[in-house]
Amino acid sequence: MESFRPSSSSTHQPLQLNEIRTVILHPGSLSDPVNCTLEHINFEEAPNSYVALSYSWGDPNQTLNINLNGYTYPVTLNLHSALIHLRDTKEPCRLWIDSLCINQQDLAERSAQVARMRDIYTFAQRVTVWLGDYAPHTEEDWLRAFNSMTKNQIWRFPPDVLPLELDADVKTSPTLEERRYGELMMYSLLARPWFHRMWVIQEVAVRPTTGCGDIGDKNVCFVLGRLHLPFELLSVSLLEASIGGDEWYQPKRSKASSQPDPKKMNNLSYRPQKRHRLDEIEQIWKSRSNLLKDPTNEDLALLFMYPAQQLADYLSRSTRFQVTDPKDRIFALLGLLVGNWGETQTPAQLRPDYAKSVDQIYWEYTVWMLKSGVHLDMLSWRSGQLGGASPSWVPDFQTRRAIRREATAQNLVQDVSIRFLDGNRKLEIDILPIGTVSKVGARCEILTTSRRRPLWASAVGEAKASDAPVEESKRYLLECEHLVSGVAVASKFSARWRLIMHLYFSYVTYEQNDNRGMCDPITCKKAHEAMLDGQQNIEEDVEMSCRQYAEMIADAFNGFTFFVCDNGEFEFCTNTSTAPEPGDLYCYFRGSTRKYLLRRRGSSDDEWLMVGDAYTAATFMSEGLRSSWDKEKRLEVRYTRLWEDNKDRIIKVIIC
Repeated sequence: MESFRPSSSSTHQPLQLNEIRTVILHPGSLSDPVNCTLEHINFEEAPNSYVALSYSWGDPNQTLNINLNGYTYPVTLNLHSALIHLRDTKEPCRLWIDSLCINQQDLAERSAQVARMRDIYTFAQRVTVWLGDYAPHTEEDWLRAFNSMTKNQIWRFPPDVLPLELDADVKTSPTLEERRYGELMMYSLLARPWFHRMWVIQEVAVRPTTGCGDIGDKNVCFVLGRLHLPFELLSVSLLEASIGGDEWYQPKRSKASSQPDPKKMNNLSYRPQKRHRLDEIEQIWKSRSNLLKDPTNEDLALLFMYPAQQLADYLSRSTRFQVTDPKDRIFALLGLLVGNWGETQTPAQLRPDYAKSVDQIYWEYTVWMLKSGVHLDMLSWRSGQLGGASPSWVPDFQTRRAIRREATAQNLVQDVSIRFLDGNRKLEIDILPIGTVSKVGARCEILTTSRRRPLWASAVGEAKASDAPVEESKRYLLECEHLVSGVAVASKFSARWRLIMHLYFSYVTYEQNDNRGMCDPITCKKAHEAMLDGQQNIEEDVEMSCRQYAEMIADAFNGFTFFVCDNGEFEFCTNTSTAPEPGDLYCYFRGSTRKYLLRRRGSSDDEWLMVGDAYTAATFMSEGLRSSWDKEKRLEVRYTRLWEDNKDRIIKVIIC
């Protein structure tokens, strides 16, 4: 959890066994000073006696004072605003607030309380999510936005779910202007810090669902200023807005605010991204609830029978959420794990311990997950520098790259044989060599260069700003082609290397961008050819496709390094910290769908360091299959055949 540490020697008395602290928030008006009292209660007697607050801490260096147990006590600006808006004018209320109820200076207490946060949020009377005040908008702005987003969805809500302020009698669809206004307001709401914070997943997803599996108002309520929003209303509003991510572009954005201004809608353009973060939280919530209700469910148990598989799944789903302390990339998810078949959630030695280093925590949890049968694709999260405190194969769980959900659950073949050596420092595994790196290109930095160039180029009239991503993408793709062409003459790709490159970039770019409706694979191929062949006077729709394709290239390969092997094989290394070098070994790991790069450790013949994984564009993807089950079965068949056909080339290596 975050590590904001105000002075607490006078305000926080030691907790006894089974005790937690709660905050008594005394009544007052918006302009009154904030007065609070800490009380110790026996947690076993505490269920439904308090409201748990979920919020974003904000900048720990910007604080305001409250009165806590008679002492002046600093809290962050966002928490101060929450306390002002949530308190009653007449009656005190009992809250659980992590920054106040946990002594942030006591590492032992922090570790112990973090271990029980699941129960604290599970057994609270309600979880209140504080999204912030109305600024820079007004209450009327937000009511108008939610009205426009719920007009088509009124039928979803029973009368007792809609806030009184919303117009439940409206039957007409919103106008185009109303809808766009609502969409942009929802976008500005998603930009608020709460939707980016890792801990909020657990704080919401441990709440029980209703008997029908729905998420009800009694579980979680969002508060925006004085406006109380049930979970269903906010979720449907964000879904109705058809927006799915963080990216929006506002050329005339105010320097004073990072949020879009719906009153200047003509200055704002945006594109749909992946599903929004509240939807991701809801999916984790429902998956966990289904496991709790029916642990014998064949489909769920097959993939996520044990807590280690669940943790790997949640790590993959939560890559876009942020933490202040890297240790919380793991610790913030432990409360979600469901112990089935008599197994406890995590071994005792893996309970939250903030005294351990980040490297040690990631290392210990990786060993636990791999020994529990989690898919080896987890190793593809490796993205750090070589020579760190932990072995080179330990993943960097701070990466923002996701992997297939099924890949976190089971290996593709049953005879995966990995062995831990030297006190779990070394990993022995079977590999299938593909080639040896021969040439290495420059790191893909199109996003950086295309943002920098237009300022200079437009000043001298060389290029339009909108052309910069196209020109930078074209330059980078030509560099990649030049590397391949020098090797392809002597390789199996000599007659068709350029066609393969066209197909590679077209397919991988389309898949990486999650079929966002920007370009289909055929359109991507046409755009690729138009960019590299230097076609003049191309049609307007192809020109637009080139711009979209260039943006997709920049997104898909940002920070990756292109390399070519001696046999003509080419790929991107996804490690954004360590680039491949000539002589690195390009190979498969038995059981993993990914391809990896290994580097000899000194002069050793059998000990290697893991550089990272390769992008692996559709190596085993089964196109045209309707069900995920068919895809997985076809994938397993193709993978098994690969290893059987090349069994004479398999070697055993030790990765340090």
